[in-house]
Amino acid sequence: MKNLILAIAAAVVPSLGFAAATPYDGVRLLNDCKAAVRILDQGKTTSKADEAVAATQCSYFSWGVYLAQRGAVTKTGQRLFCAPGNATQEQVVRVIEKWLTEHPEQLHLAAERLIPTALRDAFPCPPTTRRKDEQAT
Repeated sequence: MKNLILAIAAAVVPSLGFAAATPYDGVRLLNDCKAAVRILDQGKTTSKADEAVAATQCSYFSWGVYLAQRGAVTKTGQRLFCAPGNATQEQVVRVIEKWLTEHPEQLHLAAERLIPTALRDAFPCPPTTRRKDEQAT
């Protein structure tokens, strides 16, 4: 058991340093999301480990930001975006990949900033949309 823990630590620790040294920006996110869309379009998994890792990175990172931001509101009480309640992880990945492809001038920005912008453009809210818990009863 001790050897297993040491082996896992030896594999993980160098990758943590790499992650800190290389920010997850729009360029990396776009490359990862392109891999995810390729796999989705094929309807199967890939045998290429690096492509699978890239697709997973895009998919889970994008979905995590989506879930964290979907109920967020601006200072004026507006929601950031109004995605349908039944939006899927696949749809979110496809929206983000499409937006990044169409906005190459933004790829230098951090991935966590680009995803909400892509979602806002894809799922705009009507001007008066407020969270239900903030509306008068």
